Amino acid sequence: EEIAALHQANARFAQLAPHDPQHHEQQIQGLQTRFDEAFLEQASSYGNRAVTPQFVMGLPRSGTTSTERVLASLDGVTATGESAASRYAIHQLVQTYGSANNTWDAIAADPALVSRFADDYLAYARKQLNANTPFLVDTIKENYQYIGLLSAAFPNARFIQVSRHPVDAGYFIYQREVKPGKSLAYTASLEHIAHYRHILDSTINHWRLIKP
Repeated sequence: EEIAALHQANARFAQLAPHDPQHHEQQIQGLQTRFDEAFLEQASSYGNRAVTPQFVMGLPRSGTTSTERVLASLDGVTATGESAASRYAIHQLVQTYGSANNTWDAIAADPALVSRFADDYLAYARKQLNANTPFLVDTIKENYQYIGLLSAAFPNARFIQVSRHPVDAGYFIYQREVKPGKSLAYTASLEHIAHYRHILDSTINHWRLIKP
């Protein structure tokens, strides 16, 4: 009965916040195509090297918060939590270029825009923290999608992947109570959770080959 109720609740959630795994995968592929190794080389002179963000990535409940706490215990390191700084910086550019795809095309054509992205990111993060530390820890889950852009904006950034057994993590995500929202829409289906985990791992592996 409990499992049946869980399936029913998630089916209702899926109606409120549909997830399209193919569209999600296409978005990731589009970002990888635009922000490739050649782009990183062209954008290298525009990034902010004075700041060293630590981007901690992984599925929900995989240990990202614990990792953040360990890092934030070090001198000079400040945790931002699941900061909306990258969302804010992207939104600022989208307001200029009209859509996410137009924004990615504009940045790919003009790598100097990564400087604007970095400035907007830091403005939001530092306002949130009321601090001017050079070492930030950001654990928002979707940052893995933007590794190419974040690498260009912050050449000294570190990307840390935290993993948990996929069955354990997947079931926990599926059974936990969540609010409807685009970023968590995939959690309403075990198949979508598995696909999301596959895309996350393959994306990080892609960038690991380009930027070890």
